[in-house]
Amino acid sequence: MRQVIALLLLLGVAAYAQHDHNHGQKKETPKGHAMISVPTIQCETCVQTVEVAVKKVEGVKSVSVDLKEKVAHVNFNAAKTNQQKIENAIAAAGYDANKTKRDEVAHYNLPKCCQSERK
Repeated sequence: MRQVIALLLLLGVAAYAQHDHNHGQKKETPKGHAMISVPTIQCETCVQTVEVAVKKVEGVKSVSVDLKEKVAHVNFNAAKTNQQKIENAIAAAGYDANKTKRDEVAHYNLPKCCQSERK
């Protein structure tokens, strides 16, 4: 019985020491937000394709693509990813993303309604 009490006391002291070490605060995740221009999207299928591609990037928390404004709003963990990696994922899916140009092969593998001519 004494050993159980001693073990519980030891665990309590260790937990308190850890709590005090962090000053009672949880470690915050570095937050990132990007507004990425996607000028070559044309329809809801494009929106879905971009959203799926962005969600596959490790560290992305959420993505919303506005078809009318042709902008992707992305929230992400800045410790795991960055805007360039997200733009690269969009380009790999076949769409321009800010100054990152689309992968032409991926673009021409999209449905016909999603393909656009280079200007």
